Amino acid sequence: MENIIIEKAKKTDAAEIVRLISLADKDAVLALSGKDDINDALHQYEINFSRDDIYFSYRNIFVARSHSGILGCILYFRGEDESGFQSITEHLPDMENESEPDEIYIDSLAVLPECRGKGIAKHLVNQVTLEAKKQGFQKVGLLADKSKPYLGRMYQTLGFNVTAEVNLLNDHYQKMTFYTAPLPE
Repeated sequence: MENIIIEKAKKTDAAEIVRLISLADKDAVLALSGKDDINDALHQYEINFSRDDIYFSYRNIFVARSHSGILGCILYFRGEDESGFQSITEHLPDMENESEPDEIYIDSLAVLPECRGKGIAKHLVNQVTLEAKKQGFQKVGLLADKSKPYLGRMYQTLGFNVTAEVNLLNDHYQKMTFYTAPLPE
């Protein structure tokens, strides 16, 4: 496979990243944007991509990049910051936080369909766990959609464990946690 580097996203990556994230969860992109049309929703995300006061910011994204472009991306944030992020749109009611304050939270992971199965997701997740350690966090958390059991299995192969069952916006998830350091005895 071609040379791939994992690095922080740039403001100029907006269009590629927004389209990748929509592959991971088109329904969430539509719901969070308040738009009925996917193209309008993607445009809304692109406009907001360079903001600092939302979770879907280039500052919270690592990309897997090759000479041909972005092959995958991972959106993460500090759990303690979630309640301070502004909603992308004002139409949404206040929602329950997905993250816990003492963790780095992985919100979305997406890899181009033609690049799946080549270790890109693993490298992106590993980069977030390294970032968590660097920032002094001992936990990385995420929600895995129970209707897609292959996701939970993939995260388990990367060292995540199921720690709870969660219902959010009428969907069922497994809360999964990766510990960056041994648990205290």
